[in-house]
Amino acid sequence: MPIFVKGTSVFRVLTEEGENNEIIVKISSADLQQERTVHDADRGMGPEYLTTFSATLDSETGEEEVEWFVYEYPEGVLNHIERPTSATYELIEDFEFEGGHFPDDTSDE
Repeated sequence: MPIFVKGTSVFRVLTEEGENNEIIVKISSADLQQERTVHDADRGMGPEYLTTFSATLDSETGEEEVEWFVYEYPEGVLNHIERPTSATYELIEDFEFEGGHFPDDTSDE
């Protein structure tokens, strides 16, 4: 099942000069790269999947790769999200992650 990502993540890049030189960087969900792997194939309700989303945080202080690790178990159900952390930036607003199925085109009406 796909993981759906919406919105924008906003980071505050920490500088040595302090908050007067605050740098804000935004990453759109369209800028994310993703890779899905089987994290644990031997679970009771099927395999546990790990989807890694990554992007480059590009600011005046340099570039840094940021990653989100999204775990599904069972398939289509998000059970854990690890958000990027670092001593050089602070995540102040994050994406919305959703697991599940594509919308059903059939109707009971």
